[in-house]
Amino acid sequence: MIDRIDLKFFKLCHPRLKKETGADVSLNCPHCSDDKGRLHMYQQGDMEFPLVRCFRADCSVHEHRGLYKYLGEYFPHLLDSFKREKFKMNIENLKSSDEPSLNDILSQVKKKETVKETIERVNVAPDKPFELPMMFEDMLQPLSHSNEAKEYLNKRKIPATIYQNWYFSKEKFITVAEKSYFVEDYFLVPLIHFGKLQGFYSRSLKEKRFSTIIFPNKVKAYFSNGYDPSGTVYVFEGIMDCVSSGIENSIAMLSADLDTFIEDEINESGGRIVICADNDRAGSIISKKYLKKGYGCFVWPGHLQQYKDVNEALIDGQIGLENAVVSNVFSSIEAEVKLNLSLV
Repeated sequence: MIDRIDLKFFKLCHPRLKKETGADVSLNCPHCSDDKGRLHMYQQGDMEFPLVRCFRADCSVHEHRGLYKYLGEYFPHLLDSFKREKFKMNIENLKSSDEPSLNDILSQVKKKETVKETIERVNVAPDKPFELPMMFEDMLQPLSHSNEAKEYLNKRKIPATIYQNWYFSKEKFITVAEKSYFVEDYFLVPLIHFGKLQGFYSRSLKEKRFSTIIFPNKVKAYFSNGYDPSGTVYVFEGIMDCVSSGIENSIAMLSADLDTFIEDEINESGGRIVICADNDRAGSIISKKYLKKGYGCFVWPGHLQQYKDVNEALIDGQIGLENAVVSNVFSSIEAEVKLNLSLV
């Protein structure tokens, strides 16, 4: 059941709910063009706290997140009040409990609030050979076993040398960390950071649906072969553009934000970050955000201005995309001026 504080603050964000039960509230999502009540806050089974998600695949709130993170991203002005009221409610609940002692429980609450997820940093080294963990061997098969998947990727001109290490699901669902993901007619790309599996990116062959499955305490990004954080790292929004560019030292951030662990890893290794966002206003916003941090960005040249992203240019027969990207990297005010002009 959703507690009263969570419900109160979700209603402060969205006063006009379309549906409300004890375990699920929903409304037309204000973050996309949804009109079917797809934005949900819900709590089921053994969930410790409710999750917020829009079930429209191309929405920025498509991935599950807790209410705390949701408020921090979209309604930060409510976050301090939310934390105060939740803490006050926890104290009231603890005072009415006979055991264990209040001091014992308070010490655990404090510990829980201060613990941060950490990832073991690795030394810069050549990519280790990757082997699919045994737990997935019964769920997944090599993508080469699916003619439909190969045809889909061939149409997008993804080289077979790239997708030979991708997978196709044998089942309708795969289960990771006690969560089930629908993957029927999806291909899955392993996200590998220095030989360690971080999760999977999955994409439907039949419609524009995708999801990123990240294991607990792992990083969210796709890494090209030969990823070296001590060099210049070209950062794309999605995997298809990353592999279409032909740039070896590249990654895909799989969202509008680069995972902070990876950002720190590159900076601390002495590397340089170059943002290669899509050729649209959303991509321009992403580029300008990271320009403020002193990073470089790719500005789409005139002969590629008709394309939204790198994969679209590749499909249309454009060649030399690696050189086109590397030769059009700018920074600081010069980059911002060029970005503004490119969108006029």
